[in-house]
Amino acid sequence: MSVESLSNLTECLRLLELAELELRSPLAEALAEIREPDLDRELVDNYRRVLKALQLSAPRALVAELMGAASEVSLNAALYAEYADYRDQFCLALSTGDWWMYTMHRSLYL
Repeated sequence: MSVESLSNLTECLRLLELAELELRSPLAEALAEIREPDLDRELVDNYRRVLKALQLSAPRALVAELMGAASEVSLNAALYAEYADYRDQFCLALSTGDWWMYTMHRSLYL
């Protein structure tokens, strides 16, 4: 993802966060309309978590190893350590401290 794309997504997040603070703007009204009352996490929080995960930089050595790799890959200890660290950062960004969500996300990438 390009720096410009991330910048645009970050600006959208800023606008959504400002709209959450307002009561009568068109964007605030739209957020209120699409809000799902049964969910603990709101749309803007979900957006924030995904953006945080997108902003993580993947380890270069790991990416280089995986580029053009076959469907099955064996990583040496150093590359696996890079993968595990990146995986944990990614899952933490998506879960925002919720241990159950972190565990569920992490289980997808073991």
